[in-house]
Amino acid sequence: MHASDCTGYARRNVGSGAAGSVLAGVLYLRDQRVDDAIEAGVLPDRLILDPGLGFAKRPDHNWTLLARLDELIELGFRVLVGSSRKGFLAGALAGARHDGPARERDAATVATTVLAAQAGAWGVRVHEVAASADAVRVVSTVGAAGGARHGLRHLS
Repeated sequence: MHASDCTGYARRNVGSGAAGSVLAGVLYLRDQRVDDAIEAGVLPDRLILDPGLGFAKRPDHNWTLLARLDELIELGFRVLVGSSRKGFLAGALAGARHDGPARERDAATVATTVLAAQAGAWGVRVHEVAASADAVRVVSTVGAAGGARHGLRHLS
């Protein structure tokens, strides 16, 4: 399931389309699509939720979804995060390199990969696999050495 139209839903049904309501939009679409998939014969444990970062959302919507991934994960579905090289990442980079090549967002992708892993995401979609995997391993190692507050729930 790919939540690409949650911004429109949020504007029509939740209010102003503010960043906080984008989660409500994703949840609404999740419910719709889950019902459709199950009615079509797909087993619930085969479903994966993709919050649709970068699709029909403002940058603040994407940041809100990343900050609240744990809430999506707690719903019981596997969550796939696809933030790799997305345009919204450019706004957080030094010098706000909005027009630079997408590969200049690889460090930001590594950071969002670690955040997704810490939240308990089932998986991530990245362009530079080695860097992201290494970052997750480092955080996992720190967690193992220092207790759960620094570690990963998943993806180690």
